[in-house]
Amino acid sequence: MHPLHGTYKFSMRLPKPYVAVVAQRHKNQLIVQPGALQIVKPDTLFASLRDTGLQVVNEEGTLITASGEFYVSLETIDPMHLIIDWQKQM
Repeated sequence: MHPLHGTYKFSMRLPKPYVAVVAQRHKNQLIVQPGALQIVKPDTLFASLRDTGLQVVNEEGTLITASGEFYVSLETIDPMHLIIDWQKQM
């Protein structure tokens, strides 16, 4: 089951290709996999991690902060997910 199954408040479809990292979910953490980058196609559905209790961490468990806001793909299968650091478009 997806970690945000039925709990997300903010979702969007990407308007253009975007770089994402691959992360593996373990309990309430999304652990970023080193060197695992993907280009995500436009129109892929993502949901904000805001107010979900999920944390994005590196392999050592150190919390990673977003420069914008973290979103996770809703089109991935647990435990592997795609995460983007969404920057508001001007």
